[in-house]
Amino acid sequence: MLALCSVGAMAALPPISPANSIMCMNYDTTPTPITTTPPLAKPQDIAIDGIGDIFVVDSARAELIRVDAEDQSSTVLVGPDVLQIPVGLTISPVHADLFIGDSNTSTIWWLQCKTRNSNYCEQYYPTPLNISLQTSVHPQGLQMDGDEHLYIADFNGHRVLKRDSSTGTTSVILSAANMGDLAPANPFGPHDIAIDSSTHELLVTDITNDDIWSLKCAVASQSGNSCDQYVQ
Repeated sequence: MLALCSVGAMAALPPISPANSIMCMNYDTTPTPITTTPPLAKPQDIAIDGIGDIFVVDSARAELIRVDAEDQSSTVLVGPDVLQIPVGLTISPVHADLFIGDSNTSTIWWLQCKTRNSNYCEQYYPTPLNISLQTSVHPQGLQMDGDEHLYIADFNGHRVLKRDSSTGTTSVILSAANMGDLAPANPFGPHDIAIDSSTHELLVTDITNDDIWSLKCAVASQSGNSCDQYVQ
């Protein structure tokens, strides 16, 4: 289901688009179903690009699916020949590259767009690349900041990782070590990640403790598009 934004009394304004709006003042009261062909079996993570195309990973069908914003047609971009149990998904805000986390293989796949420097992609390369990590992960949730650093909610590892886009190094930025006392029976269970594009605050859902954790940025990057150092 997708809830669409309604302009209401502001209908005289230009149509809402990613280029002329950054927030919604009023949502439609009735969500609109979005369907794929064939129907989704077990959808997990979802992402959207700069022109409104929707991307979703289906863990049962082992597919990455693209839903066209104009005609709602669906296309399989990556299938079970590569994926096993895809769960995490994010899109680069700079190049519209897609990153897919596969929980069964501890793999993050990188599907590159054939054009660069755009927040949407007309055509992707047919074969994704395997991103090498220094550690095994259960990539339940993925997110990417404005400098294309990749954040990984490692559910089974009870931590959140950051992969630096310029060096490829991976560091732990959130774990039980910097979260205070948690019950031994309920270890940190990171599931999904969001990043505030203005403050670079990191928000993580914790499915085992029914919590949302916030990690504020202490030092922004030189570009101002990401966080170099978080509050300890």
